[in-house]
Amino acid sequence: MKPVTKNGVLYLSEPQEHGFEKAYLSLREKENRLLSDSQVAKLPYLVNHALEKEWKLRQESTERVLNYFKDKELVNVFEIGAGNGWFSNQLSLAIPNATVYAIDVNAKELEQCANVFSKNKNIKPVYWNIFDKQTFLPKPGLIVYNASIQYFPLLKEIILRSFEVMKAYGEIHIIDSPIYAKNKALEAIERSENYYKSQGFPEVSKFYFHHTFEELEKFNHKVLYQPSVLAKILGKGKSPFPWIRISKY
Repeated sequence: MKPVTKNGVLYLSEPQEHGFEKAYLSLREKENRLLSDSQVAKLPYLVNHALEKEWKLRQESTERVLNYFKDKELVNVFEIGAGNGWFSNQLSLAIPNATVYAIDVNAKELEQCANVFSKNKNIKPVYWNIFDKQTFLPKPGLIVYNASIQYFPLLKEIILRSFEVMKAYGEIHIIDSPIYAKNKALEAIERSENYYKSQGFPEVSKFYFHHTFEELEKFNHKVLYQPSVLAKILGKGKSPFPWIRISKY
C-alpha cells in the first residue's frame, strides 16, 4: 500500500480485522496492562501499581540489554511488536544516533507511542505486518523482539523473514519471552490455555505460541542470558526469560 500517516503512525500495511488486536487489548485491560501516558513515559520504572514487581524484573533485563547496545554503531533499528513503544524509547536513548522504528499491528498502542514519545524524533511508530512487502523503510542492522516473539506462530519463519529485511551483518535479539525445552512445551501450552480460559479469553490461545530451543539449533545463535533454575524458583529479582542473539552468519 502507499504509505500514509495517521495520528502520528506511519501505515505500511492495511489495518486488518484479524481478531488479535481486539482480544489482546481486552485481555491486557483486564490484566491491568493498559497504562496511562504518564506511566508509559517512565517505563520500565513503574511504582504504586499492581504490576510493580513484574516491572522490577523488566528493569533488570532492560538495563542488561541496553548496556550491550550502548556502544554499538547502529543507524536503523526495528523493534517488532513494539506496542506502546516504551522499549523503543529506551533503545533510542541508549543508541542516540539510531532511528528506532517501533513496529506493530496494534494501532491503539502505536498511537499512544506516537503521543507519549512525540518529542523523541528518533522514534518512528509504524503499523506494518513484517510479512508484507514494502520499500519505504531502510534495512536495519538490528531487529529486536521484546516480549513479542510468542505471538508469531513459526519461529523459523519469522527468523528467516527477519533475515530478508535486515542488513547482512545484522543481529536479531529475542528478549523477555519464554523459550522452552522441548519436553516442557506441552506443559506450558496447557498452562496458557487454562490461564486464558480462567480470564475469560480462551480465544487468545490461538495467537500465543510456545517456541523451543530446539527450533533455534539450525541458526547461528548465542544465549546471552539464561536464568538459573534456582533463581526462577526463588524469584531472586532476575528475569525468568532468556536473551538470545541470532546472526545470519
